[in-house]
Amino acid sequence: MKNWLFKLHFLVSSITVAGTVTPSVLGMVGERVTLPCHYEMDGSWGVSDLRLLWQTESNQVVHAQYGQTEANEAQDSRYRNRTSLAVTQFRHGDLSLQLQPVMPTDGGGYQCIVLKQGPQGFRKVKSTRVYLTTAANYSVPVISEAGPGDFRVGEEVNLTCRSSGGYPEPDVSWIGRDGHPLPEHRHVQTVSSDLGTGLCQVSSLLRVTASGNVSLRCVVFNRSTGDRKISAPWKFLMKSVSPRGISPVTIAAVIIGLLGVVTLGCVIYLRNRSHHNYRVARISDDFCDPSLPVVMSNVAVNSEVAPDPSLPKALSHDTEKIDIQHDSV
Repeated sequence: MKNWLFKLHFLVSSITVAGTVTPSVLGMVGERVTLPCHYEMDGSWGVSDLRLLWQTESNQVVHAQYGQTEANEAQDSRYRNRTSLAVTQFRHGDLSLQLQPVMPTDGGGYQCIVLKQGPQGFRKVKSTRVYLTTAANYSVPVISEAGPGDFRVGEEVNLTCRSSGGYPEPDVSWIGRDGHPLPEHRHVQTVSSDLGTGLCQVSSLLRVTASGNVSLRCVVFNRSTGDRKISAPWKFLMKSVSPRGISPVTIAAVIIGLLGVVTLGCVIYLRNRSHHNYRVARISDDFCDPSLPVVMSNVAVNSEVAPDPSLPKALSHDTEKIDIQHDSV
């Protein structure tokens, strides 16, 4: 069987596939994918006469089949224990290859080559190509800022958008408040690959000026799957802005202290004013009491006549008499 596989691999390695439309298949990383291949067999030969070879465009053996028996001695180690054929479907012409789990490095072109045993040995009766695109969707991106987050208006802020677990390299863009993307030259994109899984991590650095109207979103787009992930908005709020070195707690304490001083001053003023009004009202009531005798002498009725100089003293003396009489009552 090894000799057969060597001759078969030597034979098909020189086969040139006619220029036809190559179907494309999308394989999600970690899942199973089917690479299609069909050949309608007639009744003149059976499955035991079938020789089937799946290989890459670089002639690496992916899977070899001798009738109903696998012949994977020359199988490339990258595909070991990951390929299978539905032998029961051979009679229906289904020679599709099952590949599981899909890895990012599996992407590329594959050939399905069918040979039939004849009087003069094996001859090719079928050769088709299929292109496998491998992909994985990225996580929802997250925006973070460098520094403690206490920025002054007009200060430059470095924002970083991060997303991971995807394949292949995505397109990263930033969207402003108006919904339009920012120019590409304003941000720098970096992509790294995990050595174990082959999946990618992407980060994009954007420098903006802190102001009250900044609102940004980060978008990660996977061209292979059409998947589009959008981050939560990052906003710079004016109420979070304070002079450097003075915390919001300190500012609040100062404001509360000032309000307390103003309130205390108002209370003292109103209290003194009320006490003063009370004393004035009491003196007015005592002075105007009609039951008390008041002597008014030499009071000028005519404004042209000068008042008696002794009037102030008399009034003062009479006022004292009023107070004495009032106190004795």
